[in-house]
Amino acid sequence: MNKKAIITLLLVLIAVGGWAQKVWTNPGYRNEPHGFQFDVNEVEFRNDETVLHITVKNHPNARFSFGNCTVLKTEDDKSYPIISAKKTREGETDLALDTHIPIPESGKTDVALHFQPLPQDVKQFDLVEGYALNFFKIWDITDPAYKNQTSLFNSSWRDVETGDWIISLFNDKAAYDSKVWQYDRKSEKKVVLVSGNEKLTIAIGKEKDGKRLFNIGGKKQMLSAITANSIADYPTTDNTSFSTELKEGTAVVSGWLRYPKEILRNNLTVEASLGNIATDDYTRHSTQVDSLGRFELKVPLVGTQGVSLLIRTSQNEIIDGASIVLTPGEKYFMLKDYKSLQTLFMGADARLQNELQAESISMDYVGFIENPVSDDSVRVMAQKWIQSYERCVAQTNDFLAQHPNMSKRFRDYDRVGHRINVCSQLLMMHYDTYNHLLPADVMEWVEEHSMVDTSLPVNLISGLASMLRYKRECYTYADPRINVLWRRLAILPWLEEKGMLHLNDKEHQAISQVEKMNREIFAHYTQIKDRRVLNDSISRVQEKYAEYDDVVNKIYESADYQKAVNTLCVGGEQGVTIAIIDSLVTDPLVKSIHYAQILNEYIEHERCALPEEQDPYIALIKEPYFRNVITKKNDYYKQVMKDKEAAVNAVIRPSSDVEGLTEGKAIIDKIVEPYRGKIVYLDVWGTWCSPCKRKLSESHKLKAELEGYDIVYLYLANSSPEKSWKNVIAEYNLTEPNCVHYNLPEAQQHAVEQYIELTGYPTYRLFDKQGGIHHLDWLEDENLPEFKKKLDELNK
Repeated sequence: MNKKAIITLLLVLIAVGGWAQKVWTNPGYRNEPHGFQFDVNEVEFRNDETVLHITVKNHPNARFSFGNCTVLKTEDDKSYPIISAKKTREGETDLALDTHIPIPESGKTDVALHFQPLPQDVKQFDLVEGYALNFFKIWDITDPAYKNQTSLFNSSWRDVETGDWIISLFNDKAAYDSKVWQYDRKSEKKVVLVSGNEKLTIAIGKEKDGKRLFNIGGKKQMLSAITANSIADYPTTDNTSFSTELKEGTAVVSGWLRYPKEILRNNLTVEASLGNIATDDYTRHSTQVDSLGRFELKVPLVGTQGVSLLIRTSQNEIIDGASIVLTPGEKYFMLKDYKSLQTLFMGADARLQNELQAESISMDYVGFIENPVSDDSVRVMAQKWIQSYERCVAQTNDFLAQHPNMSKRFRDYDRVGHRINVCSQLLMMHYDTYNHLLPADVMEWVEEHSMVDTSLPVNLISGLASMLRYKRECYTYADPRINVLWRRLAILPWLEEKGMLHLNDKEHQAISQVEKMNREIFAHYTQIKDRRVLNDSISRVQEKYAEYDDVVNKIYESADYQKAVNTLCVGGEQGVTIAIIDSLVTDPLVKSIHYAQILNEYIEHERCALPEEQDPYIALIKEPYFRNVITKKNDYYKQVMKDKEAAVNAVIRPSSDVEGLTEGKAIIDKIVEPYRGKIVYLDVWGTWCSPCKRKLSESHKLKAELEGYDIVYLYLANSSPEKSWKNVIAEYNLTEPNCVHYNLPEAQQHAVEQYIELTGYPTYRLFDKQGGIHHLDWLEDENLPEFKKKLDELNK
């Protein structure tokens, strides 16, 4: 071999030797903050493995492990699995994978993690133990020689003068002007961005004190790096107020979810959830996220509204979200970066959205009432909620003192939100009390703190609608007229005092005994969680007091009691409730909200238009938007049965089919008998049951999935007025040829429910081809693969 060849061979061997022993000392990296701190001290690129030398830090005795799922991931989305965590140097700790060990008293320990070998030309990679919350992640472990460049192409920048987020530069793409851009050219000094036919040249100055001069398309701007998860502080004050105009319009929210591909493969959707104060319900609007994490969502609004933006997987799991406030006509662009945990907004109205991501101070949850019958127990729980609220207010004031430039809109939103929340928590306690009333001193505190600030948009705080409903319920439960209408036991002595009833000793004794029965039943409700055990216990109590209950029911059916109803309860429940609100509420806008909610509750509950004598109540709603909402809904239910009456009548069956039968098994066998040889899917529901109606409204999706199965859908309605029952059937198009509907007399319905072991409303059961019954959990049909397996077994 000649001298030249020998020299060449030596150079190759030196290069290969150097290649095999490449080491990064003190590389760049970023931790995901979940308690543990990982310091990456060194990366060894060996021929047969890549070894990371890491210092793990946390408080003494905090336990950690690295699992077999741990991988290194490169920018081309390739994974390099962990091999072991055996020590290689003095002072390192030996680890067995998937085995927890404690941090020593020093608060740190050194470990060596061995992986399948990375490519030698890699410049940056991630360490990921899993893509679930609280798994360990070390992002952007970077060749020290490229640390400065990669820090630029992994950064977000805001205008020094205005504080607005202007641009984000990442290794793969950039965000600017509310769009995601590709790179046509990329260096530390100059980038050229491309979006469709647009091309944009950006010159970038050197970094000094966290700032750089950007020349973007000929416009020079001094920008500072955004190092926090969100933008909390703007350099100037903003005293802009919210618009209170109830104008319908649309806002557009677009954005970029910069998530790992493992997450984007879950067919993500972005959903906007927002309330309507007139109807006290929520609407949801969603859009699909594309394979690069981009989305655009149009959100219909009524004035400026608080909105929950939720990011869901195809399994409907919420994995991320943001609370924002949208205004009709505005456009918003959101970046969510999985690695930095940053949530940033661009757009003309972006400042408030950025501030809302900056700080989340909330009340502590304080638990349940221990003894719902005792006013003192209610007071103790109320005081805990008030103290939690006061702590929250103090923390908010501290935050605002530290961030004096927070906008007026942020301050108003935060202030009102906490106040509405605590009042809602206090008012909701009436559901858990024996008489549905709160002690007078608690209600007095609520009255002082629950006033509606009409200088703010009424749809700003989504919880305001429910708070007003809770407050109205407390008012009505305290009013004798409603108690007369609802036949509440406590009203009988009151009517006697007023001279409207005349009760004998036997009736007084019956009232006393039924009161005891009601308290025993209430105690069972608060103590027994198993539904079947609860139902059995209640039945035994009712049997014990049955003779007294019969006496009380005869009082309710007496001519004197009916006269009291007619005298005191003009206009029915809606008329009385409107009269109560009219006497207690002075603000015209707040009255309009209450009136709209009252009428909407009737229409929603009954699934019917208002009775003709109550139609004039709509005119009491002075706010045009609210009045229009109720008018449209009322007109819809006036028309729904006219359009579908024939279809509904074709699928309902008369109770005469089972006339004379009293046993639940006999009744259900008779109903199911014509469908032997088919699978029967039984749905026990009621027009008064919101979960029932929600499931019915979505049942067409299930039926489409089960189209290949020969199924009869059997619906048994519980305690449902005929008009409401038929309207629901019409509204949700439950009129296919394989649908059968019964509205049985109460005694027969009760017998059937006992036989099928009713667990609540709705309850579902399957009957096989031979008529055998099979139990279902009420959400079981939402797991379609498993549900189809069950159907396949029954279909044999």
